[in-house]
Amino acid sequence: MTIEQAYDRLDRLESLDGPTLEEMRELTALRYDIRHSCECGKLGEAEERYDARGIYLMRCCDKCWKDKRKGYRPEVLTDPGYWADEQIEEDY
Repeated sequence: MTIEQAYDRLDRLESLDGPTLEEMRELTALRYDIRHSCECGKLGEAEERYDARGIYLMRCCDKCWKDKRKGYRPEVLTDPGYWADEQIEEDY
C-alpha cells in the first residue's frame, strides 16, 4: 500500500459513523504507519535518527539512512565529543 492509498483508506474509515472494533484497529494501525513513514513512501518503516549527542537529525527508513548518513561527518554519528563550531545548547 502506498502512502496515498493509506491516506485514502484512513479518510474512508474516519468518515464511518460508528466504526466496528476491527475498523478501529485498522484506523490505529494506519495512523501508526503514516506517522512512521519515510519520505521515500515506505509505510511504517521510518525511525528517528540522532547524532552521537542525541540531537535529532531526521526520520527515515534504513535504506534511505544508508545514503543520508553520508552527508554527516563520521564522528558526528559515533563520537559524542565531536568538534562543532556552533553552540550546541543555548545558555540560560
